[in-house]
Formats: sequence, C-alpha cells, structure tokens
Amino acid sequence: MKRITAILFGDVVRPLVITACVLVLGVEAAMHNAISPLLYVLDTLFVCYFALEIAHRAIMGEWKSTSNELKFWFWFDAFVTISCVVALFIPFIEHPSLLAALRIVRIFRLFRIFSIFPGIRSIEQKILGAMETVVLFGFFSVLIIYVYAVIGMNLFEFSRIGNMNFENLYEAMVSMFVLITNDWADAWRTTRQQYPVLPTMVVDLYFFSFIGFAVIFTLNVFIAVMTSQIEQRFSSEFNKRVQNFEQDIDSIREEEQKDNVKIEALAKEMREIKEILKNGNRKS
Repeated sequence: MKRITAILFGDVVRPLVITACVLVLGVEAAMHNAISPLLYVLDTLFVCYFALEIAHRAIMGEWKSTSNELKFWFWFDAFVTISCVVALFIPFIEHPSLLAALRIVRIFRLFRIFSIFPGIRSIEQKILGAMETVVLFGFFSVLIIYVYAVIGMNLFEFSRIGNMNFENLYEAMVSMFVLITNDWADAWRTTRQQYPVLPTMVVDLYFFSFIGFAVIFTLNVFIAVMTSQIEQRFSSEFNKRVQNFEQDIDSIREEEQKDNVKIEALAKEMREIKEILKNGNRKS
C-alpha cells in the first residue's frame, strides 16, 4: 500500500496530473466555460485525485510538520482542493461569478510544481528567503505613493487632469501607481498643459521628485539589497558545503589513523608470532 501511494502521489505522477489539470482549465476557458461531458469527467477525476492526495498528506501529518515550507504547501493545497470540491459538486450555486472564481482557483495548483522539482525548489527557497525584503520595500513604496497622492490632491485641488485623477485618495494612489508602471512623461506633459494654475516648476518638481524616489532610488536600492542577500545566501550555502566537506575529510583521516594503528598492531603480532615460531624451530 505504501508503495502504491508513493507512486500515485510521488514526484512523477503528481506533476503530470497538475499539468494536465491546468491544461484542461485552459481548454475550458477557451470554450468560454461551456463544460462538455468529457471535461466534466476530467474535472471530477482531478478533484478526486487531489482530495485523495490531501487526505494522504493529512494522514502523514504534514499539517503539523515542523517545516514551515511543508506546512505552507499543505494548507495551500488544502484550500485549492476544497475550492475545487465546492465548485465541482455544487453547480446549483446562485452566484455564477463565485462559482467561476472557485473553478479558477485550480490554476494555482501550478505553483505546486515549485516544491516538487529540485531545481525549481532551490529557486523558490531563494525567493522565499528574500521575501522579507520584498515586503519591506513594497510597504515603503506604498508609503511613497500615499504621501504623493495626498500632496497631489491638495496641489491640484482634487481635480482630474488627463489620466491623473486626484478627486479622492484611492484614485490618486491608483494614478501614482500607474505613473510608476506606465510612461510618466505623457502624464507630466498633460498636467503642465492642462493645469496652468501652478507654475511649471512646481509641476516638474512634483513629478520628478516622485519618479526619483519611487522608481530610481527605491528600485536601485531594492536591486542592490536583493543582490546582496542572494549573494550572501549563495556564499553561506557554499561555506556550509565546504565545512561539511572538511568534516568528511577529517572523519576519513581519523578512520585512516585508526586503521594504521590496527595495521601496526597486527604487524607487531605477526612479528611476535614469527619470533615464537623461530624459537620453537631452534629448540626442536
């Protein structure tokens, strides 16, 4: 039984099932969610497989594992599986948008491959190791967007200028975020032309300072910190491997010394035996 479950939920069958499930979801999306009987049967098989898998892992105790990574993937898969069960076996739900959302949750099973293949898993561990830095810089970026959104609302008198909307805080923050990811030069030129109330120097200072802080400075510092963390992680892993290698060498040398002592003791016993035999021959 253990051998069957190891094969059925192992690192060969499970990635194939996950990939097939994601491909079927893509076919369903291409058909505008017009589920055919064949696709419904495949969905049922996929959900049954994932339900059995999560039950097996629950029996194995992954939900209370000391490994945070193992525990995270267990609860992640449990959430996706429960959503799939609800979407599959409750088709009479009165909110089709909720039903579609629950069905789409299956696409997140693709991220499970990160924890299966060793090469991708190493990348995942490096990303998770730098996640604290990502969260901190994300929070810092939100603060900058918030500050400039408030300044922009008061500076441009809660008005809408082209694509820039300063009518309320939410729209202002969305506009500042779009300004980071989009071509900011068009918004800057449009604001200079359509809002002549302010001097162009004030408008330039507002936009240039925001781009400088939010994009140039923050992005470069973020890349520098991320590069430094990844380098430190690589160097720590390399040093750990070197230490393990040196420990192996020391243990081999100790075993070699013990073997040499045993060999010398055996050689001494052989010499003593030879001396006894020689003395015995002489007396005879």
